[in-house]
Amino acid sequence: MKINFLHNKSFFATMFLTLLFSCGVQAQMTSLITGIGTSANIALGAGANHASEHIFLDAEVGAANFITAADAINRLALSVSTLGTTPTFGSVNIYFKDVPAATTIFTTGTYSLTGYTLVYSGSVTLAAVGFTTITLTTPYTRAAGTNLQMLITRTDNAVHTGYVYNSAQGNSAAGTAATVTSARRYNGTTAPVAGTTSLTASNFRQAVRFQHVYANDAFVQQIYTLGRMPVPYATPHTITANIANGGSAATASLSVTLTVSGANSFTDVQPLSSLAVGANGNVTFTAFTPTNIGQNNVSVTIGTDDYAVNNTSSIVQDLNINSYTYAYGTMVGGTYTATSSGGVGFNGNTGDFVAKFSSNTPAAVSQIKVNFVTGGQTLGVGIWDATGAGGTPGTLLWDSPTFVTTAGVVTVPVSPSILINGDFFVGVRQSGTVNASFAYQSENPIRPSTFYFRAPFNTGTWTDFAPNSPFKFMIEPKLSLQNDVGVANIATPVSASVIELCGPITPTANVSNFGAANQTAIPVTYTIKQAGTTVYTSTQTIALNAGVTQTVTFAPYNGAVGTYTAECAAVLAGDGDSGNDMVSINFSIVQNNHGSTATYKYANVYACATTSPIAGTAYTWVAPGTTEVTWTTGDDDVAPLTIPFPFSFYGANYTTAYASSNGWISFTDPAAVTAVEQRTSVTIPTAGGLNNYIAGAFRDMDMTAATHPDAHLYYTGDANQFVITYWHIHTLGSATDYVTFQIILKPDGSIKLQYNDLESTLVGAVPTPPVSITNASTIGIENASGTEGVRYRFGAVGGAMFGSPMAVDIQLLTPLPLQLMSFSAESKGKNNQLAWRTASEVNTSHFVIQRSKDGNQFTDLGQVTSVNERTKINTYTFTDQTPLNGNNYYRLKMMDRDGQYKYSNVEVLNSFALINNVRVYPNPTQSAINTDFNIAEDSEGDLEIYDAFGKQIMKQHTDFKKGKNHIGSDLSAYPSGVYMVKILIDGNALAIQKVIKQ
Repeated sequence: MKINFLHNKSFFATMFLTLLFSCGVQAQMTSLITGIGTSANIALGAGANHASEHIFLDAEVGAANFITAADAINRLALSVSTLGTTPTFGSVNIYFKDVPAATTIFTTGTYSLTGYTLVYSGSVTLAAVGFTTITLTTPYTRAAGTNLQMLITRTDNAVHTGYVYNSAQGNSAAGTAATVTSARRYNGTTAPVAGTTSLTASNFRQAVRFQHVYANDAFVQQIYTLGRMPVPYATPHTITANIANGGSAATASLSVTLTVSGANSFTDVQPLSSLAVGANGNVTFTAFTPTNIGQNNVSVTIGTDDYAVNNTSSIVQDLNINSYTYAYGTMVGGTYTATSSGGVGFNGNTGDFVAKFSSNTPAAVSQIKVNFVTGGQTLGVGIWDATGAGGTPGTLLWDSPTFVTTAGVVTVPVSPSILINGDFFVGVRQSGTVNASFAYQSENPIRPSTFYFRAPFNTGTWTDFAPNSPFKFMIEPKLSLQNDVGVANIATPVSASVIELCGPITPTANVSNFGAANQTAIPVTYTIKQAGTTVYTSTQTIALNAGVTQTVTFAPYNGAVGTYTAECAAVLAGDGDSGNDMVSINFSIVQNNHGSTATYKYANVYACATTSPIAGTAYTWVAPGTTEVTWTTGDDDVAPLTIPFPFSFYGANYTTAYASSNGWISFTDPAAVTAVEQRTSVTIPTAGGLNNYIAGAFRDMDMTAATHPDAHLYYTGDANQFVITYWHIHTLGSATDYVTFQIILKPDGSIKLQYNDLESTLVGAVPTPPVSITNASTIGIENASGTEGVRYRFGAVGGAMFGSPMAVDIQLLTPLPLQLMSFSAESKGKNNQLAWRTASEVNTSHFVIQRSKDGNQFTDLGQVTSVNERTKINTYTFTDQTPLNGNNYYRLKMMDRDGQYKYSNVEVLNSFALINNVRVYPNPTQSAINTDFNIAEDSEGDLEIYDAFGKQIMKQHTDFKKGKNHIGSDLSAYPSGVYMVKILIDGNALAIQKVIKQ
């Protein structure tokens, strides 16, 4: 089974770089692959003919490398990512020249051979992925202190389809990005002509090896031992070395010497038979039994040859009483510190991966330290015996509870401790399909029968990592001691977290008794530092029985905005293992992101947010409902959605929003906007392109049902709010990178954007969407002309996007005035009932109900208190239990808290009459009118319309039904003027209304 263990493209670069340098002790060699990428248009090119130039810095080549005839560059290697057709490239010329140290970039310019030395002329065959070595026809000696410039031309007039080359993008100068134009190239149908052909500047520089190969050059490629080993449990101990021949001639028989010095002393010499050119072999030394605790220097040396620099290799080994690890490092302040080469795990699959250890006597494992490159994944660890076929993992002895990883070392208590004897395995259990990012060190060639994997999780056959997967895991099982207390982890704040400045932090840490003895008084101290200065300290004294882990809570800390280091230490007198006593993490405190523009004010919203100029309303995830848009092409789809109320946006009211599959809604039809402007996130405001929009995560996204069946756009709403939910909206081209958020519109013109951590792809200890979303999205609003907007976030700059409960609240600086949506009066038996609906109540105090018998003189009848809710439609009722005989005229006096008021329209009811609640609308009108009224009993009658001269222009005979009635009339054929509408029963006019036609 072939499993891709690489975490992502960045880890691919790390692994590739490390592998090359692990072999880089061979002869005198420089591998230049910083910022690795791929391109078809470098090295030997893709066109019928090719020319490319590349600059390599003096520091990259090595200031002391290749500057004498004795160590001149005599081999060059080019790196291939993908093989194509026609593997032999003819008419290849390679040139070198020295250029001043200040010459670091190219601009587009003319091809020239001036100053170049031809170092190779002939053909090149690229038959394998990776590096292909070219022996130069003329060795090249550099001038010290200069940069090296390389020119490659190919004029065989043949297209070599499909070849892709690894690149070393930009250069490695401090602070220089991979976008630096350190190369330029030409691919064309005709051969390049000096002084004529133009070369285009590019940041894709060829990945290369420069090498001086000696005739006799054997070197120590790897030392196979433990970085940390417990004494006496891991003894006797056997060390092996891998020796390789990097010279141009076969080696004679070699004597290889192992020397152990420091805490323990040991020497052994073993022979190694002849090695062919490019071959390697293992030398296994006599087992020895170290007895002293401390640091050993383990050194392997071969005899003298043409290049003595690589004849010796050494590592530092820590001998202790309870810890194993294969990682090589050093002791720093009593703590063993090792650096990882990258992260390893399964992409799109589940599985287990383990390392083999051994104890010469029964012992108990009480804790496991695991190193992760990034955090945020839910994983477990396990312990197996070695009863599988051929000594592979057999029975699972212990399986930890799952935990969420953090970047760096995680200590997992093994409780109760697990008894082991002889060989055993410890490893990470990845039950999900997101890469574990388990830290490793490169070891190439990887030692056999030591590191294994299987997939899927908990099933399948164990496969040896040797010889194809050069990953040496950074995992450290620890044996139980009598007295051993340590800090398992800091729980609050979470490592690398970003915390809002909205209240005190309550620090907590998990402290474990890994030892066999109960402890009654353990001082545990939590310290917070800023720029190395202690700003907080709190100590708690606890008791812990053997095998127990306890969460310790410390005094609250009120911090200011800034970056901090938190340390927690449990210091037990007589502790047998000080390496687990303290844990350190970093975190930061930030201010709520807020601000205002000419029209709007905004803030991000946390549970305790109180920042100026607004305090955001609470994060409230809304059930998205089941009504949805089904996307077809997935590339810039747009669907019109009906808003159930007039929504005010930059002074205009809209009832339609156009929702895009690229994470935004617009209030104008974006059909005229080009596709690239619909999907390319831009800063706010930007005139031209897409305008008049609200962006939740504006970038190139995909919601095609066929491609991403988990992706949906739901919409739901009523008179109080309209909610548009983007569910699993994917980065275009990615099955794994997606985000879920809601755009919520309110009748008062306010907007809420809220982001759902639980339904988004999350990476890291603090839930964060992929860089492809967070560092490439626009969040905010923009007006129709692109001259004003709220830019909450653009790419990686701006307010927080995640960390539920998390929302962005956007409100008008001047709230919309109280909107009276409707006011009506209706007879209910002997009572008259009034009903009204409002929106945008911000400063409203109460409503005074007023009544009149003639429509002129009004008196107060009663009052209703305002609910003062601005974000929804509010409904009120009032009952007049003692209406007047005849006509009753009603209106509302709407009172603000500052004493200001305004009146509603007037509604009239004729109490105890056959017809009530007559309403003619719209008034004035341009064409049709509607007549609504209530009738006490079923009747037959007429609706008649008269002009200003008393001439009847329309008569509509109908059956009136008890209750509400509605009649529509068309006045479009009649001239402008004043008309009278009469409702008659048995020829008697019971209601008369005036209407104006414009």
